[in-house]
Amino acid sequence: MGPERLDRGLDETQRTRSAHNDEVKSLLVCACLLALSGCAAFFPPSERHSRTPRRIERSAPAGPLLAGAAEVDLTPRGEPVYMAGYKILKQNESVDGSITARAIAVARGELRAVVVGCDLIGLHHYQVEEVRRRLSPLISPNQVLVACTHNHAGPDTLGMWGLPPLMSGLDEEVTEQVLSGIVRAAELAISRLEPARLRWGEVEAPLLGVSKNRREPTLIDRRVTSVAFDREDGSPIATLVHFACHPETLGSSNTVLSPDFPGALYATVEASRPGVALFLNGALGGMVTVDRQGGRTLAEAKRIGRAVGELALAALAPGRPLPAELELRCARQPVYVPIQLRRFHVGAFFGIFGPRPFVSGGYTPSEVMALRFGPVVLLSLPGEALPKLGFELDRRISSEVGLVVGLGNDELGYLIHESDWEDERYDYERTVSPGKLATGVLRDAAWSALAGVGALKEAK
Repeated sequence: MGPERLDRGLDETQRTRSAHNDEVKSLLVCACLLALSGCAAFFPPSERHSRTPRRIERSAPAGPLLAGAAEVDLTPRGEPVYMAGYKILKQNESVDGSITARAIAVARGELRAVVVGCDLIGLHHYQVEEVRRRLSPLISPNQVLVACTHNHAGPDTLGMWGLPPLMSGLDEEVTEQVLSGIVRAAELAISRLEPARLRWGEVEAPLLGVSKNRREPTLIDRRVTSVAFDREDGSPIATLVHFACHPETLGSSNTVLSPDFPGALYATVEASRPGVALFLNGALGGMVTVDRQGGRTLAEAKRIGRAVGELALAALAPGRPLPAELELRCARQPVYVPIQLRRFHVGAFFGIFGPRPFVSGGYTPSEVMALRFGPVVLLSLPGEALPKLGFELDRRISSEVGLVVGLGNDELGYLIHESDWEDERYDYERTVSPGKLATGVLRDAAWSALAGVGALKEAK
């Protein structure tokens, strides 16, 4: 079945693009003049914020664990929307597959936690906070983790692909559809909590045909880790899959709204394990991407997704059972991240990110979160860690199964290890990074979050 065409004809799409192109030069000139006139106001911070908010943590002692899962379709299927990841002013012409929010809820005693994976480029911290606010009657905001796959064929949920800095790519209706869908997925997962047994496994992806690091080919995490949530009779509730790779098979010229390779990953896993498959990305930055063997096509995206899905299933054959009684622990370390990238401040000044807050001096609120159930620890970062930073964090997780999760509860761009900051291979990454200071701030927040769930290994 081919891509679902939108009601608007191609001729109208071309006319709209032509009109946009006629305006682009004059708008960009205006934007540059406005930005330059306000540059004196944008002095990026040169040091950390003077205050670190207190860590928030909750825990429940070991005992039987409950789990539930759900999936909700987020796909905009009406008027075309701005697409994220590549060109500005690019709108979709068709849809293939579904953009989804997939949630796994766990509970131990009175303590609940929920993890939601979304087929999106990313979400701002304030958007995640709105999801948490709506879920607060059911679950504490401190136990909600919303992560994005960093899909480059989805709607613009960050605002960066309209006409920056003058026009945001955010659409109010699409944003509401996304946020309400994430809330609904979490609500459904919580409503379906039932006794569960867990097992996990891990395999390595092959050297060719799945992922690669364009910058440093030998520096890449090839591990595909799966965690199975099963009922007491052995039937599946959910499967969590963790792997590091940019979902950008389709490339910059693509006009098909799609989940990219995770769509086929879900289908492959769910064909063998009926239930909900959820994909969490890892240290995908700088530039860990798909290793295409064919063109920038839907067929190639599906080939890669099937390959990762088959690896995820192989990891669970048979997998290693976790104890019947597991502790549940959550820790959240809020931070004020110094934003040293001047264009980020210009974009915020013009409102392209929506109501993203800044505190005086050029800092934005964000967080690092750790969630632990038994020997499984999820450590979420608010951006795209490069592999060197990802491996450093991974080495400090003391539990048996440590998963560094990218784009958790925020998207601040590339998180570059300080030792690589001047490396010319990362010239591009520096242009979409919060800055050198952010890495140290978030590293310290990660140590705090890990300590909060009892999973911080002593440094050697």
